[in-house]
Amino acid sequence: MCRTNMLIAIGENILEKSLVVDQIRHLQQMAVGARGVRYGDLTSDEDYPLDEIVRHGDSFGGYIKSSIEYYNLFGRPIYESSRRELERELLDDAQVSFWFARFRTQGSLDLSNSQPFNLKNIVGSHNGTVYGLSDGGKSDSRCILESIDLYFDDKKSFDVDDFEDTLIEQIADKAEGYSGLLLNIYVKSLDKVLVLCEYNEAGVPSTAREHVYHSYYTPVISVDGEHIYISSESGDVIDGDVRCVENHTLYVIDRKTGEITEYKLEQLEESLKDAVRSAQEEDSLEEISECSEVEEDSLAEAA
Repeated sequence: MCRTNMLIAIGENILEKSLVVDQIRHLQQMAVGARGVRYGDLTSDEDYPLDEIVRHGDSFGGYIKSSIEYYNLFGRPIYESSRRELERELLDDAQVSFWFARFRTQGSLDLSNSQPFNLKNIVGSHNGTVYGLSDGGKSDSRCILESIDLYFDDKKSFDVDDFEDTLIEQIADKAEGYSGLLLNIYVKSLDKVLVLCEYNEAGVPSTAREHVYHSYYTPVISVDGEHIYISSESGDVIDGDVRCVENHTLYVIDRKTGEITEYKLEQLEESLKDAVRSAQEEDSLEEISECSEVEEDSLAEAA
């Protein structure tokens, strides 16, 4: 689970340091729980303090593309870091600024699972949980982004149908249910940003305020003509038009032109729903089996 934001400069425009500072400030607000999202809005699992505010404080990280690349991960909450301290990390004339704050649900706490992941072909983040993908201490998010990174090996262009097929084969077909598959990805060689909004809209927990659950999993895209801002929550980082983001939809952003193209990924949606149904059927069978065992034990004791 995470809060994340990405700021990109369109074409020859640049990101001034003051703008990136505002971006970091906004992430700090989101990570500390300024919107009042409770654990119970996201899960009914009583292992979590359901009435408390969710804080994304396990780690944070940042990536900046300028004339050089900046990338760093921090094993502490971003809201316990001063903006002055973080300003020293910033670069002039940036084109892409990508930040992330983590709340761990799967995988170990070490920084190998902290995001954004800066891989060979992409820089990416994942919000939500996809069950059945984590491998040992490796989080589901890392498994997802590593498979997508491999997909972009030697890719000279972007084919949405081919990309959707890969998401189905590498993620949905291996999943044992999911809460969210929300992706923010900067594809280095293509200079494009991919924003996928894909979450289980039928998975609202019994303890949740429904509108809060849906808003938590719906990112916001703002455009002011010179910059594009993608964020987990709305904010005042740029004064631009807000684009309505829909579930089961991929947004492809060309950084050079600022053009945003959207695609409905209906096959991916159905594949993930199948994963949820299969997981529910398996849970039902386990419950029936457990009940049968209890009845058999009772009959044996009575005899």
